[in-house]
This record gives sequence, structure tokens and C-alpha cells, in this order.
Amino acid sequence: MRYALLAAATALLAIAGMSAIWSAVALVLKSPCGWMAPVAAIDVALMLRLAGLRADRGRAALALGTTLATLATSAFVIAAISIGRAFGALPHEAIWRIDPPLALTWWRFNASWIDGLAAALALPLAWRLGR
Repeated sequence: MRYALLAAATALLAIAGMSAIWSAVALVLKSPCGWMAPVAAIDVALMLRLAGLRADRGRAALALGTTLATLATSAFVIAAISIGRAFGALPHEAIWRIDPPLALTWWRFNASWIDGLAAALALPLAWRLGR
């Protein structure tokens, strides 16, 4: 039970922290910054390792799931901030004003194939480093 709580807390901390960092970088650079996806995978794997979780398939699966959640959360927040900026809304206000289909549409029009490749490479990287 204690290890499950530690794993959940570490995963949530990794998702929130990396999404905030990725969103801030995207806000400053005014681009999707898809190259941050492998950085997120490395960060998640490192945090799970530093939390002291046993090196096995469970930690690898948790690293993969946490990386996937980080990608989804960051994508939503980056799209919300970018759309909100176009309408003059503050970032913390814009997050509550869009929905996932609108964020997906923003990504389809603004992300390049390199962003998709980086996201696709981040998942096996998270699995490998999570073991």
C-alpha cells in the first residue's frame, strides 16, 4: 500500500512538474516544442528511480503511463495557452475555456512531423529507462 501511494504521488508530481516546464518553454518560444517529449520521458524515469521504486516491469509501465499522461496534459495546456493568447486571455483563464477536440485541432495545424516523431520516440524511451 505504501509503495502504491508513493508511486502515485511521484507520477502525479512528474506529470504536473513536467507539464508546467514544457508549457512555460512553449509559451516563451511560441511553438509546440515537441522536442520536450523525450525530456519528459527522461524526467519521469529519473523521478521514479529516485523515488526508490523497484526496477521491474511495473516501474516501466508506470513510466510509460506517466509519460503518456504528461504528453496529453502538456499538449492540452500548450494549445489552451496559445489559443487564449490569440484572444487576449491569460494562461490560467484559457485552460478552462477550451475542450480536448479544440486542442487536438490546434495541434493538427501547428505541430510538425518532428513533434510527432519526438512524441513517438518518447514512449519507448520511457519504457526502457523505466526498467
